[in-house]
Amino acid sequence: MRWLENSQRESAMRARRRLWALAGVAIVLAILAGGASWAAWLINQEKSRAEGASADAIKSASNALEYAKAARHDRDAATRAEQQKSQALEKLEKSDPDAAQLVKLRFFAGMSNAEAGQAMGISERTAKRYWTFARAWLFLELRGPAGR
Repeated sequence: MRWLENSQRESAMRARRRLWALAGVAIVLAILAGGASWAAWLINQEKSRAEGASADAIKSASNALEYAKAARHDRDAATRAEQQKSQALEKLEKSDPDAAQLVKLRFFAGMSNAEAGQAMGISERTAKRYWTFARAWLFLELRGPAGR
């Protein structure tokens, strides 16, 4: 998030530089034209603008930080879910290798029951039974001990 801090700092510095440049112009105009009130008004306008720019930079930086935290949390949750799925598939493979093979063909290769059955050398009906069993087994496994 260092780039965010640098961006904030640069935005505030630009606003201050602009304020000082316009303040210098306002002072010169006030001296030439004798309109001190106009110069004061211009300086106040730029000061308000600079403060608003700093507030906006801070607000956008905090929003970006919150978004980054949420994205990291989502990424961690997705990683944990993928690990749970992999572990469940490994357990299924130990318990019923044929059902695990069918899940891999259906899920990772995108095959239908008929195609997966043909690839495994079993009938479509047997492939459907394996698929039904594997889905139920994985559901119970992924649901965890609290749901049992």
